[in-house]
Amino acid sequence: MGSNIRIRAHHLLCIQGYQGYGYSSGFADGFGMTRDTLYGNDPIIRIIEGVDDICSVCPNLHEGQCSEYSGKVLLMDRTILGLLGISNGTTMRFKEALDLVRSHLTEKDIKEICNGCRWKGVCLFYQDRAL
Repeated sequence: MGSNIRIRAHHLLCIQGYQGYGYSSGFADGFGMTRDTLYGNDPIIRIIEGVDDICSVCPNLHEGQCSEYSGKVLLMDRTILGLLGISNGTTMRFKEALDLVRSHLTEKDIKEICNGCRWKGVCLFYQDRAL
């Protein structure tokens, strides 16, 4: 990963509640390493809709596209970009992006965005807001 890590918009939520679960052990390891890099180094990230650096090790990635959840996760990305008031490809420091998420997304937004996610049962970010 370079100094401009690509992070899909909905992963800004997932990163905050990630507990080590994933679609495969390779995906979980890759997600964990990316998360550690983001929190440890506060790099400049590019917030995107679509496949990002975390997705690059996902077993559902085929020919550069998500084969399982493409439409659903793309809608999540676009919804979050809109709520944050930024466009696809916006760059900023990781911690600045987290501050933006925390200041612009309500608990109701998060519940609606994450409603169909298979990981919400193990996501601390979601669970903290679903009480």
